[in-house]
This record gives sequence, C-alpha cells and structure tokens, in this order.
Amino acid sequence: MDAALQDLSLLNVDAAYRALAAVRRGWEPHGDDHELWLRATLAQAMAAYALSPATPERVSEAVGLYALLLENTQDPGYAARAWIELGRIAEVRDFADDLVDLERARGHYRQVLDEWPESRVADEAALWYAGTYVRNPADEESVRAGVAFLESWATARPDSAYRSVYFEWLGWVQRRMLGDSAAAVAALRRAVDAGIVDPTALPMRYWTIASLSENELDDPATAVEFYRRVILEAPRSGRTFEAQLALRRLAAAHPELNVEVPELINPLKTTGSAGASGAVDSGDTTREADGPSPEQAP
Repeated sequence: MDAALQDLSLLNVDAAYRALAAVRRGWEPHGDDHELWLRATLAQAMAAYALSPATPERVSEAVGLYALLLENTQDPGYAARAWIELGRIAEVRDFADDLVDLERARGHYRQVLDEWPESRVADEAALWYAGTYVRNPADEESVRAGVAFLESWATARPDSAYRSVYFEWLGWVQRRMLGDSAAAVAALRRAVDAGIVDPTALPMRYWTIASLSENELDDPATAVEFYRRVILEAPRSGRTFEAQLALRRLAAAHPELNVEVPELINPLKTTGSAGASGAVDSGDTTREADGPSPEQAP
C-alpha cells in the first residue's frame, strides 16, 4: 500500500493502479481493515482516472469507485474528496465524445460546501465551484455570478489557507474577463496582504498593481508604492530597472508625492540565492500571469 501510494505521488500511475487493485482485494469495507480499504479505494479511483490515455471505461471505473466510497463513509477526509473528484470528472472533457456537465459538477462541489462548510476541503471546493461559472468569457452574467460567490465566500472565511488564492483568482477574472482594473487591483492588494502562496509570483503581482494604478486608474500613489516594492522586495525579478524608470517618471509628474527612487542592487555584489521573491521574470512589460488554481494553495 505504501509503495503504491508513493508511486501515485510520483505519477507512476500504471504501477500504482495495479498494486492498489491487488491490495484492495484483501480488505473489506467494514471489517477491521476499514481505514485501509478507504485509503486504497480513494487512491485506486484517482489512479484509474489518471491513467493515460483516458477512456470511457477508465473514467467509468473511477466514478464507480468514488460512488462505492461514498456508500461506505461520510468521513470528510474521504467523502469530500470523492465529491470534488466527481465534480472534476463532470467538468472536464476527458476523451473525444465526453460531455462537459457543469450543472452536475456544481452539484458535486455544492455537496461539499453544504455538508462540510467549515472544513479546509470546502475551501478548495469553493474555488472549483466558482470556476464553473467563468468558463465562457462572453457570458458576463455567469462570470459575475462566479465572482460574487467567491467574494462572498472569501469574506466569510478570513482565516482560510486559500484566502490569497481566492483574491488572486478574483483579480485575474476581474482584469481578464470583466475588464475592471479597479476591482482587479483591489483584489490583488488583498491577495498580497493575505500572503501570496507562490512567492515567485509576487514580483508580477506587484508589477500588475503598479502598472494598472499608473496607466489605467490615475492612482500614482499606489503605483509608487508597488514600483518601490518591486525594487526593494524583489531586486532580482527582472522588473527593477523598469520600476525605477516608472518612479522617475512619476516623480517628475507628481512632485507633491515626494517620490524616493531606490537604487538598484548590483546582483554581482550580492551573495546567496535569489530566493523566492527574487525569481527572474523575463516576460514583456504588459504580460500578466495566468490565474491561480487550487493546486497552488498550501
């Protein structure tokens, strides 16, 4: 069992699937090995769905195993995970003739939100649930419904480990799908305040806030704050020179702000690794990173 789970974690799916099918035959759903059976059944369902190429038979097997799991436990560690995985299966097109069923997917995610609303797994389900509403950028009403739901959920869960991911997601959707730069900046600031999960993304979040504030929102004070943070907190990000130029431009245009332009750090004179916040971003000055997913949560 341990070897099979290790294989699964390393994406050695074929070996994990074969091993899990073998070990499950020795355990009963409600015998002394109940916990082992639950672990093996959940893992085998995941392995069956992860086998490549995906086929109707393999997807059906995974669905059957998740259903069997739900018949034999209401432990959220297993049942909630099964509902989320069933939601993903309904939401994703796995093979040529597979049909996406967003209503079914929402129903599965809603099951977690309704049954275990205070659990960490509900925080993940909330993100997947909101995501089902933003599949079509042309459907503004649906996109706004997803945004409204997640804003409400995030506001009600101030201690959630997913909090920064929620606001990164909201910032991305507001900017990319709704064209609302003010709402995007507000959401990204809340994400920064909550603590960005992936520190390597921090320079880009700072840059996005600063550039939108300067160029689209006529908010030079916020632009100055975040251009300075690029230089001071992410000196090896690849954006520092542009941030310095932007600060000089803002200093000339807004003398009332008394803008102080930090000196650039010479990377040849520093020691140690760049660290998380010093990850190099080599993109152009207008590119924004893709929105986050639940896999980025801690």
